[in-house]
Amino acid sequence: MRHIFLISGLLFFAAASARADVLVGIAHVDGLTGLNLEYMGEYTSYYGIVGSHTGTTGQENDDVRWQAGFRKRLDRGLAASKGFYAGLVAGDLGGRKQFERLGAGGELGHQWVTPYTRTTISAGLAALEEVEEYGLDAEPHVFLGISWSLRK
Repeated sequence: MRHIFLISGLLFFAAASARADVLVGIAHVDGLTGLNLEYMGEYTSYYGIVGSHTGTTGQENDDVRWQAGFRKRLDRGLAASKGFYAGLVAGDLGGRKQFERLGAGGELGHQWVTPYTRTTISAGLAALEEVEEYGLDAEPHVFLGISWSLRK
């Protein structure tokens, strides 16, 4: 339930943008596959992903996982046009089915935008939290992501 409040707060914070589109789609980031909700303003977009871990046999029956972040075009272009972007991301970035491993970091990517769709491909580096039960220390982690969303 706390995840819904986080994503709702993120979208509410983004409401200050004068011109915006709401996008709904699907995303896959380092083992997390789920619903991608995005608020795309004129220059910046804010997103939240709610889903579960994907294993070798498809969607696994485990806890709901989440990620949230924002992206800004690198060339000062509009968010609703094709180009490279950079952003910050936080959430379950550990890519493990057995447990949630939170982290925060940055991402670089490219987006292709049409009047009705938006496709993104990104790579990032995050700092993951320590998980004592499994003997895991805090460590850096590289992640890859892809999303496809419908506009309007």
